Amino acid sequence: MPGIWAQLLPNRGYDIRIHIFDFRVDDSEIILSNAFKLEQELDRSYVSGYLMFSQQLEPINMVAVLNVTRSHMPSLRMFNTQIDACRMLNNGYKNKFVKQIYNTFFTFVNTRPKCPLKANFNYTLTRAYVDEKLFPDFLPDCNISISLQFEHKSKSLALLNISGRLRSLGKSGKEVHKS
Repeated sequence: MPGIWAQLLPNRGYDIRIHIFDFRVDDSEIILSNAFKLEQELDRSYVSGYLMFSQQLEPINMVAVLNVTRSHMPSLRMFNTQIDACRMLNNGYKNKFVKQIYNTFFTFVNTRPKCPLKANFNYTLTRAYVDEKLFPDFLPDCNISISLQFEHKSKSLALLNISGRLRSLGKSGKEVHKS
């Protein structure tokens, strides 16, 4: 059940809680330094951290996988796709949802990253969260698992695994009980 803050925060159709934010470095020669922390506050999950590279990076590819699991139902793979991360960072995608994610997410970064990514620059993420307004009203309560595999010249750089729960609060901002 969401806490008192979910009832006080207006226009929130969902309570989105991240339980796991795991960034694993596969190439420590390119990724010099990194640290991330996950915080829970006011019925919202926040991620902060930093990332620094030893060299300029371009191209960067990303394999993105999203799985959704609902109670008493098998897991459903929503997508498994390869994305040109540099094109995304340079805001080259025309897809409305990708553009919304880009514009929302990069408000939490100390600079708007562009490819090539800079060497010896501290890319800092400060209290990033998932904006519930990005999601349509009809999504069911579910567990979400996202895997992002980052590659540079066909070599794995890092793997990001995110797991969490999406729970509908309805139009009133209160939890919807489903039977």
